[in-house]
Amino acid sequence: MKFTESELKTLQALWLEQNPGRPIFNKMLERINLGEANGIICWKLDRLARNPVDGGQVSWMLQGNAIKHIQTYGRSYLPEDNVLMMSVELGVANQFVRDLSVNVKRGLRKKVQDGNTTGLVPTGYLNSPDLEKGTKIAIKDVSCLAIKLIWGKRIGSVKTILLNRNVLFLVG
Repeated sequence: MKFTESELKTLQALWLEQNPGRPIFNKMLERINLGEANGIICWKLDRLARNPVDGGQVSWMLQGNAIKHIQTYGRSYLPEDNVLMMSVELGVANQFVRDLSVNVKRGLRKKVQDGNTTGLVPTGYLNSPDLEKGTKIAIKDVSCLAIKLIWGKRIGSVKTILLNRNVLFLVG
Protein backbone atom coordinates (compact mmCIF):
# COMPACT_ATOMS: atom_id res chain seq x y z
CA MET A 1 0.00 0.00 0.00
CA LYS A 2 1.46 3.37 -1.04
CA PHE A 3 0.66 6.78 0.39
CA THR A 4 1.27 10.27 -0.90
CA GLU A 5 2.84 12.82 1.39
CA SER A 6 -0.46 14.67 1.71
CA GLU A 7 -2.13 11.46 2.90
CA LEU A 8 0.30 10.99 5.78
CA LYS A 9 0.38 12.98 8.99
CA THR A 10 3.12 12.11 11.43
CA LEU A 11 2.45 12.33 15.14
CA GLN A 12 5.58 11.73 17.14
CA ALA A 13 5.81 11.55 20.90
CA LEU A 14 9.08 12.99 22.17
CA TRP A 15 8.90 11.23 25.53
CA LEU A 16 8.09 7.77 26.74
CA GLU A 17 4.91 7.49 28.71
CA GLN A 18 3.21 4.40 30.02
CA ASN A 19 0.19 5.92 31.77
CA PRO A 20 -3.16 6.49 30.04
CA GLY A 21 -3.79 10.00 28.81
CA ARG A 22 -0.78 10.62 26.58
CA PRO A 23 -1.59 13.90 24.79
CA ILE A 24 -0.30 12.95 21.33
CA PHE A 25 -1.89 9.49 21.49
CA ASN A 26 -5.22 11.04 22.51
CA LYS A 27 -4.97 13.58 19.69
CA MET A 28 -4.39 10.77 17.21
CA LEU A 29 -7.46 8.85 18.41
CA GLU A 30 -9.53 12.04 18.35
CA ARG A 31 -8.55 12.69 14.73
CA ILE A 32 -9.47 9.12 13.80
CA ASN A 33 -12.85 9.52 15.52
CA LEU A 34 -13.42 12.78 13.59
CA GLY A 35 -12.76 10.94 10.32
CA GLU A 36 -9.51 12.80 9.56
CA ALA A 37 -7.65 9.47 9.44
CA ASN A 38 -8.58 5.82 9.35
CA GLY A 39 -5.29 4.00 9.83
CA ILE A 40 -2.15 3.92 11.93
CA ILE A 41 1.42 3.19 10.89
CA CYS A 42 3.76 2.41 13.76
CA TRP A 43 7.00 0.52 14.27
CA LYS A 44 5.49 -2.08 16.56
CA LEU A 45 2.16 -2.50 18.32
CA ASP A 46 3.85 -2.18 21.73
CA ARG A 47 5.01 1.33 20.77
CA LEU A 48 1.41 2.32 20.15
CA ALA A 49 -0.16 1.22 23.43
CA ARG A 50 1.77 0.57 26.65
CA ASN A 51 -1.12 0.14 29.04
CA PRO A 52 -4.44 -1.74 29.04
CA VAL A 53 -6.53 1.44 28.68
CA ASP A 54 -4.78 2.62 25.50
CA GLY A 55 -4.62 -0.92 24.13
CA GLY A 56 -8.32 -1.37 24.77
CA GLN A 57 -9.16 1.87 22.95
CA VAL A 58 -7.12 0.89 19.91
CA SER A 59 -8.55 -2.64 19.87
CA TRP A 60 -12.12 -1.36 20.27
CA MET A 61 -11.69 1.22 17.50
CA LEU A 62 -10.24 -1.43 15.19
CA GLN A 63 -13.11 -3.84 15.89
CA GLY A 64 -15.64 -1.04 15.41
CA ASN A 65 -14.12 -0.10 12.04
CA ALA A 66 -13.10 3.42 13.16
CA ILE A 67 -9.55 2.24 12.48
CA LYS A 68 -9.45 0.43 9.15
CA HIS A 69 -5.83 -0.67 9.25
CA ILE A 70 -2.86 -0.71 11.61
CA GLN A 71 0.44 -1.32 9.84
CA THR A 72 3.57 -2.27 11.77
CA TYR A 73 6.97 -3.26 10.46
CA GLY A 74 6.13 -6.95 10.42
CA ARG A 75 2.35 -7.19 10.38
CA SER A 76 -0.99 -5.70 9.39
CA TYR A 77 -3.98 -5.53 11.73
CA LEU A 78 -7.44 -5.32 10.16
CA PRO A 79 -10.94 -5.10 11.66
CA GLU A 80 -11.82 -8.63 10.57
CA ASP A 81 -8.67 -10.17 12.12
CA ASN A 82 -8.79 -12.35 15.21
CA VAL A 83 -8.46 -9.95 18.15
CA LEU A 84 -6.78 -12.57 20.34
CA MET A 85 -3.32 -12.07 18.80
CA MET A 86 -3.54 -8.29 19.13
CA SER A 87 -4.66 -8.64 22.75
CA VAL A 88 -1.74 -10.96 23.51
CA GLU A 89 0.76 -8.54 21.94
CA LEU A 90 -0.68 -5.59 23.85
CA GLY A 91 -0.67 -7.63 27.08
CA VAL A 92 3.00 -8.56 26.55
CA ALA A 93 3.84 -4.87 26.04
CA ASN A 94 2.08 -3.94 29.27
CA GLN A 95 3.80 -6.72 31.24
CA PHE A 96 7.19 -5.68 29.85
CA VAL A 97 6.69 -2.14 31.21
CA ARG A 98 5.65 -3.51 34.60
CA ASP A 99 8.61 -5.94 34.79
CA LEU A 100 11.04 -3.25 33.67
CA SER A 101 9.86 -0.95 36.45
CA VAL A 102 10.40 -3.66 39.09
CA ASN A 103 13.83 -4.60 37.72
CA VAL A 104 15.07 -1.00 37.53
CA LYS A 105 13.99 -0.32 41.12
CA ARG A 106 15.69 -3.53 42.29
CA GLY A 107 18.91 -2.58 40.45
CA LEU A 108 18.93 0.92 41.93
CA ARG A 109 18.37 -0.45 45.45
CA LYS A 110 21.30 -2.87 44.96
CA LYS A 111 23.51 -0.06 43.68
CA VAL A 112 22.77 2.05 46.78
CA GLN A 113 23.32 -0.96 49.10
CA ASP A 114 26.74 -1.45 47.49
CA GLY A 115 27.65 2.15 48.34
CA ASN A 116 27.35 3.56 44.83
CA THR A 117 25.36 6.56 43.71
CA THR A 118 22.42 6.41 41.35
CA GLY A 119 21.83 8.73 38.41
CA LEU A 120 24.44 10.95 36.85
CA VAL A 121 27.81 11.35 38.50
CA PRO A 122 28.46 14.78 40.03
CA THR A 123 30.17 17.50 38.00
CA GLY A 124 33.91 16.92 37.87
CA TYR A 125 33.61 13.11 38.03
CA LEU A 126 33.55 10.29 35.49
CA ASN A 127 32.21 6.74 35.54
CA SER A 128 35.15 4.36 35.36
CA PRO A 129 34.30 0.69 34.73
CA ASP A 130 35.81 -1.80 37.13
CA LEU A 131 35.13 -5.32 35.91
CA GLU A 132 35.67 -6.89 39.32
CA LYS A 133 33.62 -4.56 41.52
CA GLY A 134 31.29 -2.78 39.09
CA THR A 135 31.51 0.88 38.14
CA LYS A 136 33.61 3.27 40.19
CA ILE A 137 33.45 7.04 40.21
CA ALA A 138 36.65 8.70 39.03
CA ILE A 139 37.70 12.30 39.57
CA LYS A 140 38.65 14.15 36.38
CA ASP A 141 42.24 15.43 36.21
CA VAL A 142 41.27 19.13 36.46
CA SER A 143 39.03 18.46 39.44
CA CYS A 144 41.84 16.54 41.12
CA LEU A 145 44.09 19.60 40.84
CA ALA A 146 41.35 21.82 42.27
CA ILE A 147 40.94 19.48 45.24
CA LYS A 148 44.72 19.57 45.84
CA LEU A 149 44.65 23.38 45.89
CA ILE A 150 41.68 23.46 48.26
CA TRP A 151 42.90 20.83 50.70
CA GLY A 152 46.61 21.56 50.50
CA LYS A 153 48.52 19.20 52.78
CA ARG A 154 45.40 17.26 53.73
CA ILE A 155 45.13 15.75 50.25
CA GLY A 156 46.81 12.54 51.37
CA SER A 157 44.15 11.77 53.97
CA VAL A 158 41.32 12.89 51.64
CA LYS A 159 42.71 10.68 48.86
CA THR A 160 42.84 7.72 51.26
CA ILE A 161 39.20 8.29 52.26
CA LEU A 162 38.12 8.57 48.62
CA LEU A 163 40.09 5.48 47.56
CA ASN A 164 38.39 3.53 50.35
CA ARG A 165 35.07 4.54 48.78
CA ASN A 166 36.11 3.22 45.32
CA VAL A 167 36.91 6.66 43.84
CA LEU A 168 39.75 6.59 41.31
CA PHE A 169 42.05 9.45 40.40
CA LEU A 170 42.71 9.85 36.67
CA VAL A 171 45.98 11.58 35.91
CA GLY A 172 47.28 12.48 32.46
